[in-house]
Amino acid sequence: MPSPTPSSSTTQLRAGIEQLEPDSWVISVFDLLGCFSSGRTEEEAVAQAGNRVRQYFEWLGKKDGNPARFEEAVQVLVVERGEVFPWPKDPAIPVRAFFEDDARSLRPWDLDIAMRLLEWSRQDFLRLSGALLPDFLSQPENAPNWKTLDGLLDHMWETENMILNRMGTSVDAAEMPGDAVGRLQLVRKKFLEKLPEWAEADILVEEFGEKWSPRKALRRVLWHERDHIGQLEGLITHRP
Repeated sequence: MPSPTPSSSTTQLRAGIEQLEPDSWVISVFDLLGCFSSGRTEEEAVAQAGNRVRQYFEWLGKKDGNPARFEEAVQVLVVERGEVFPWPKDPAIPVRAFFEDDARSLRPWDLDIAMRLLEWSRQDFLRLSGALLPDFLSQPENAPNWKTLDGLLDHMWETENMILNRMGTSVDAAEMPGDAVGRLQLVRKKFLEKLPEWAEADILVEEFGEKWSPRKALRRVLWHERDHIGQLEGLITHRP
């Protein structure tokens, strides 16, 4: 993809782009853990990437208690590309991208920022989901994929628990609390417990035709929660 020639003051950031669904493209900024851009097309995701980097730094500043507008010029360079494809043994199972960058071991400084990002994202998700009336998601014009708020919460913990399972561990069904929020928090607790064990470990597994590593597992968990935070923000903005 053609891109403008950066000036000497432009910060260049490496990224990978993947197609998750026919009309869903996601950019993962490798140099900024937890920073993503998305769009209905590849071009749209790329066009939004610079703005998403600015929003990312402004979000970090607010969470750190140091809000400031991010003014630095950035250029997101897409250096890897992947598309979802059906697993040959069972076409109903999608196989998503494993970037070369996903093979990098998690370092101590990755864990430091990861712990904060996971905490802050969970705070945002619970705050936004708590602002919705229980029956709000059952209205077809709002979110046809989710019939109830508990349905969305269950989707969240089930997805995170699936990622844990791909990495060789998960929360057993017998341990699950009776409420959706409790299940959501227990699975996150398990994920946080596993992160230090994965630090600097050379782990690469393949399940259902898809490769997984600690860095990919972290990338997918961070993206999934930020994606639904964006969904909730849109619902709240447009609610009556």
